[in-house]
Amino acid sequence: MVIDSELANYLREKGVTKAAWSDDGAPLNPVKFPIAGLETQGAILFADLPGYSELSQRLEPMECACLTSHFFAWFEGSAGLCVWRHRR
Repeated sequence: MVIDSELANYLREKGVTKAAWSDDGAPLNPVKFPIAGLETQGAILFADLPGYSELSQRLEPMECACLTSHFFAWFEGSAGLCVWRHRR
């Protein structure tokens, strides 16, 4: 499979562990494109912030970004403290 793109070159340099072809789902003349990625271990946090949707409609985009950044910084600090206490 030959993939010509900056992303493909980056993934090739980093060691692509998964590669495939997909299409855009169009019934006539679907466009095929490469999908490639790296396998890694990680975690995903799904957080429901009560009232966030309503609040985000009143705030500017930068204010929303700051609000969520502060929340996740607090969360990361709290999680780190829990791990530290658990390891003691």
